[in-house]
Amino acid sequence: ADVPKQHSHEEEEEGPHGKPKSYRTEQLIDKRPIDASVFPYLVDDFEGANLKKWLNQDSGATKSAIVFVDDASSGAKAAKISFSGEQKTGSWTNLFYNLGVGGWPAGGNVVTFWAKAPKECRVRLKVNQGAQHDEWEFYQTDGLVIGTEWKKYTVPLAKLDEREWGHIAPPSGKVLTHIAFGIGFKEVDLPVEFLVDRIQIERVSAAESKR
Repeated sequence: ADVPKQHSHEEEEEGPHGKPKSYRTEQLIDKRPIDASVFPYLVDDFEGANLKKWLNQDSGATKSAIVFVDDASSGAKAAKISFSGEQKTGSWTNLFYNLGVGGWPAGGNVVTFWAKAPKECRVRLKVNQGAQHDEWEFYQTDGLVIGTEWKKYTVPLAKLDEREWGHIAPPSGKVLTHIAFGIGFKEVDLPVEFLVDRIQIERVSAAESKR
């Protein structure tokens, strides 16, 4: 599914007519049936021919980039993600894999990925959600420390509890998987680069998902 170009962050908390938009209670509930057989659900292992599903909607003095590399945790290829520039008002990055609204498998409550960096760094995992632009919200983790050796990172959705940006007021306060359309990464340090491989959505028990 196509994703429209992101508007300015200065439009936060506003609907299409300048008034805050809020979710109705029924919009906060995922009513889709769960098919446990789809898990683990592979988002990207970077073994494909291109990176067209990855979008970078950056603005101002901060830039993101993603390219193939031959150094992989498994298989032949992984991706190198980099963030550069300066953190200034009116500048941001928005690098994500475009699942499309409805593309997140029902019941998926954990994101896993493999990563390493040339030198230890911090990045955030993020999820973009909203069935239409005036319902967009972006949620992210605290900084995840990426070490210099390949390691699998496991992130329950409950850890994506910091809202980076959004139109909804009051905020939904959590990732809503039935309207999530993107999984991506966000810089903490600048400049920074790291390798990522085998991004998956998994389903674990409620107790495990809160760890």
